Amino acid sequence: MKKIGSGLSVMFFVILIAAILPASLWYASPWSSWQPTGKTKRTAVNRMAPAFALSVSKVAGQHYGKLGQPTEGAAAQPVTSPNAALSSIAPARGVALGMGGGGAAAADAKMAIGIMPPAEFKNYKFEYKGELAVGSSSVEVMRRIKTISTSVDAGSLLSSLNFGPADLSSFSGMLMQSASFVQKDDLGYNINISFDDGSVSIGQNWETWPAGKCGSDQACYEAQRIKYEEIPSDADAVAIADAFVKEHGINTSAFGAPEVNNYWRSSYDAAPNKADYYLPETVEVVYPLAISGQNVYEEYGAQKQGLTISVHIKTKRVAAAYGLTTQTYESSAYDVETDVKKILSYAETGGVNSYRSEGAKTVTVELGEPVRGFIRYYNYMNIASIKAFNEELLVPALIFPIKEIPKDDPNFYRRAVIVPLVKEVLDERINSQSGPGVPTPLLMKGAVEPAAAVDVKK
Repeated sequence: MKKIGSGLSVMFFVILIAAILPASLWYASPWSSWQPTGKTKRTAVNRMAPAFALSVSKVAGQHYGKLGQPTEGAAAQPVTSPNAALSSIAPARGVALGMGGGGAAAADAKMAIGIMPPAEFKNYKFEYKGELAVGSSSVEVMRRIKTISTSVDAGSLLSSLNFGPADLSSFSGMLMQSASFVQKDDLGYNINISFDDGSVSIGQNWETWPAGKCGSDQACYEAQRIKYEEIPSDADAVAIADAFVKEHGINTSAFGAPEVNNYWRSSYDAAPNKADYYLPETVEVVYPLAISGQNVYEEYGAQKQGLTISVHIKTKRVAAAYGLTTQTYESSAYDVETDVKKILSYAETGGVNSYRSEGAKTVTVELGEPVRGFIRYYNYMNIASIKAFNEELLVPALIFPIKEIPKDDPNFYRRAVIVPLVKEVLDERINSQSGPGVPTPLLMKGAVEPAAAVDVKK
């Protein structure tokens, strides 16, 4: 009897271990973050890398060197080239600079070329009637730390990819720079990870979406054209974006409440022939990035920047997500432009990329009380150092909202005029428009020189 009892005890112990051990190993593994609820649906438990949580640490003043100027020993470059070009990218769509790839964004950008209705060109003068006090003599400029550290052993990975053409593991000292993944399922996605840039972007696998299946069938493409009544309400678009964020465990702790970017509506409302107007294929839902309670803005159109979710109108599905970047920053003090007349004179021209045309009608637009915010600024001027070549900075700025958007100009996309507060950056902007001296708008080819700017009282 004792042998039988002993044997049963051993058997019970073995069964208990066999039942518990697999579950223990599962919950101890990284795969435990996914909890299957069906054959195709999964609920993600958020495990965000520390680099993607908002963090700011202070360093010495002017830690990033001169802003908007070549470093000593570097070849002089036109100061307008990189930043002016970046500031003008897709102003109508509010595209985040440095956002990474995205099938829907790229497709809509191509279509946007053909949706601009003809309109009378106007010269705009911006007017601020309030008082302005700059305050402190310095502000904190922030630099994003881009690199994502990864525990992936590139050598071992290359060894496992030895499928014939070469011994990839023979290349020593390799590091993981980027990774791409694709879903071949219907309405699938491309996922791109840049470890150097510290960014993750999600876009359409175009061939698995309706328009990607049209081939040479023009009627198929026409069927994909958006009708006004198909556009979802803001609440519905936000609900679709929120569901996507929740399903895929996207951490939004660094971002504010979602807002719908409806800037295209003013162009549509002013279009003389709405039947010929190509409506956007997606609705952009933006979760604004906020640092110390201040938002980050695109400099030309003044759209808020952050995590952007593109909702595909035809399928009512998310087509792309971009703006998923590291949120670790260094903060360094820089001198503020304290000349109020200079700030307001620049604001009167309309800020970056302003221009005027000979003989065009001049329209005065009133500016409202400014708020503090940031612009994303790429410090290409420190080109003596490869590391500094693509520094991404957040520069404090004044955002002057436009009180009333012109309703008869379909090509008017600005929602505010932005003035950088850092003296070196503002000087760069002024010099890029008119050369050293009084800020005046850029001139279109063949345009006449405008009159000198009038001093604005404090």
